[in-house]
Amino acid sequence: MKLQETGALKPSWRAFLLLCEAQSFSNVAKTVGISQSALSKTIKGIESELGFPLFDRTKRPIVPTPEALLLREELLVMSAAIDEKIKKLRLQKDLRPTLRFGCVDSVCRFIVPALINHFGDSLSKFSQITANSGILIKKLLSNELDVILVSGSFDEISGLYRRKIFTEPSLIVLPPKFEAIKKQWSWQDLQKLELPLLSSSESSEAKRLNERFLSSSRLHFFSPYQIDSDEIMISLIESGIGWAITRPSTLLASRKDKLSVSLVPLPKGNFDRHLYLMSKENFFIPEVNTIESVCKSVLQSEIKPLLKELLKYTELFQLAKQIK
Repeated sequence: MKLQETGALKPSWRAFLLLCEAQSFSNVAKTVGISQSALSKTIKGIESELGFPLFDRTKRPIVPTPEALLLREELLVMSAAIDEKIKKLRLQKDLRPTLRFGCVDSVCRFIVPALINHFGDSLSKFSQITANSGILIKKLLSNELDVILVSGSFDEISGLYRRKIFTEPSLIVLPPKFEAIKKQWSWQDLQKLELPLLSSSESSEAKRLNERFLSSSRLHFFSPYQIDSDEIMISLIESGIGWAITRPSTLLASRKDKLSVSLVPLPKGNFDRHLYLMSKENFFIPEVNTIESVCKSVLQSEIKPLLKELLKYTELFQLAKQIK
């Protein structure tokens, strides 16, 4: 059994571990960003090298064999042990650890400065990237990131350490010219707008969250634009290009004290967005605990006050109480 020098598992073994939990070639292939045929070839290569099958493919969903389950436990133990050994060696060499952090767009400008101020000189290097949740999850699974702050829990992926940080409701954001027309909108009213619904990028959890709600409500809107930046989305709405179903924290991306948009509650019901802090199980747990404390402090001291001020004079002020 071969492991990379970093202590991380080879991609083929990571794919095997994911497959043990997801029990679906298509789901795992999408998660790790490869084709289903490439994943199947990888697993068959491992089975050929070992000399025995790892999955019962005659069942749906596929089922790990008893040998595969034993192998899975060994791999998890070995990977965690190697990572711990590397940490000890770094301490012996007086080498400060590095931390690679990924964060969604809506809150990164608040969270990242606070983390840098908190960790200070305790790290030899702190690197950060901003991306949507789907990209960040892939980078965590491929060992390109150590800790991520993402939208959604990704329950279909096992082997992750999760901490819920933030919950906020959804809302409708319309161009400013509609503010004087009405305060309450129905879904039928929105369908008559003749304006497109702006959506987030294909791999984002925001898009999946909205689509699940619209699908369950049997609603369909013309949506030709996929926007990967919260700031650009708000700017397009201000310009009258379209409207959006989004969350209060998205409004902070514009960095303006007052937005030229109309904010209204969802016509019927609501659905929340949850931000989760994640790392791999048994990895970077002390750092996750520290980052959790910093994130919750920033939420209370900076993010919540700003959101409540933005919603203060709108029909959504009551929704501000649901931000927690």
